[in-house]
Amino acid sequence: MSASITPPVVVSPSVKPPVNADPLDTCTPCIPTDLPDNLRKWKRGHVRKYLEANMDEYDIEQDIIDLVWNNHISGRHFTSMTVGILVADYQLPRGAATSIQELFTTVAIPQGKFPLTLMVVFSS
Repeated sequence: MSASITPPVVVSPSVKPPVNADPLDTCTPCIPTDLPDNLRKWKRGHVRKYLEANMDEYDIEQDIIDLVWNNHISGRHFTSMTVGILVADYQLPRGAATSIQELFTTVAIPQGKFPLTLMVVFSS
């Protein structure tokens, strides 16, 4: 009888969980299947669809999604977007900005692209 060997799990050093990752938060974002795999290729329509698919779970209201749409924010912008930028430059409420950044961080991490705030935290 041969024993099966389970290979070790290797975690890339470049992929780290967000600092504020809550182990009790089991919320997994809904990613519509027709969105491009690469976040940087998302047009503003893709961003809108992603936000609308998650608006109930992340408590994002339609008027906030409309603000993102009206400001022509695409996936390319979210790879370096911070809560501060969303609040100061786009006039989003801090709670909504935090939820939106969390949503895009979840999509960006598997691609190895962190929003600016996470890059600063992990750079030291």
